[in-house]
Amino acid sequence: LPAKAHAWKSGVDGWLCDWALERLPWSFSLESITLGPRLTVWVGGEDVEAIKIGAPFLQQLVPGSKLRVVEGGNHGFKSEPEHLAAILKELIENF
Repeated sequence: LPAKAHAWKSGVDGWLCDWALERLPWSFSLESITLGPRLTVWVGGEDVEAIKIGAPFLQQLVPGSKLRVVEGGNHGFKSEPEHLAAILKELIENF
């Protein structure tokens, strides 16, 4: 419960942004992204089921992209220093 309470601490703005991004049409198709192997979709192995299912689906829509599953990682794995460092290192190497 404390983690969920913290998620709502600053109000509903984050929820509204997620809702809009998930439901409103985008101005491009995922299949049109041309980053290839420079794009990595990261997901925590212990994330909520919808995210664990959605991440591979998203990755398959972007030609040549990669999927990285952080074993034991939950929805907040990106804020852990070792995972954030790995993500940033890959970004620097790819761009």
